[in-house]
Amino acid sequence: MTVVKKTLLVVLWLGMMGGAGGCAVFAWLAATLSPPDPVPAKYVFPRQETVLVLVDDPVDIVGALPVKYELTGRINKELEANEITEHTISYKRLMDLAAATPNFNRLSTAEIGKKIGADIVLYVKIDDFSLRDNPMNPIWRGKFKTSVRVVDVEEGRLWPKDLVGGYPVQEVDTKPIEGDNSSRFEIKLAKSMAYEMANNIVSLFYEHPGSPHGSLPEKDVSSEP
Repeated sequence: MTVVKKTLLVVLWLGMMGGAGGCAVFAWLAATLSPPDPVPAKYVFPRQETVLVLVDDPVDIVGALPVKYELTGRINKELEANEITEHTISYKRLMDLAAATPNFNRLSTAEIGKKIGADIVLYVKIDDFSLRDNPMNPIWRGKFKTSVRVVDVEEGRLWPKDLVGGYPVQEVDTKPIEGDNSSRFEIKLAKSMAYEMANNIVSLFYEHPGSPHGSLPEKDVSSEP
């Protein structure tokens, strides 16, 4: 007999027993066993056209770690896999454009998009990134914060209209991790955080399953101070 069938038999037995306790357990189990409600997209891209993912680290928080490269590549893959767009622009093409363009850093988001042949730019700003709570602490704990906005190269900002700094993405927090102090482990952790952040970013743009019933609701981080 399967676990689900056994659980249903317990629910039925409690229901026949009656009483407030049985009803409460019945209600909780019924909610837990039902499929989670879908989480709607925060924003739906207006058309299936070429998208440039532009990851900006204005104060050079990540340094030499391959976070921008990994984040861009993963976002591109997830955008295509979830049918948000069929056409993305590689990080290499963006770096080639930057190397060949004088005063590249002075260009606006829309100008960069136009020069590289994009229709829409998904701008990702790195707001915070760290691999330890304290540089002297031997325990690793990765934290990663970003904010995003969607820009049409002709019309300007599409989303979010009401948040000047962009939409704050769900933070990546690895919790304490034991690991060696090698640069190899450092890079591995940074890549893992980039992958998780990419998933958090792309999930804003398509409907996806929410948390199971009975768990805490997903936070709307845009409402946080």
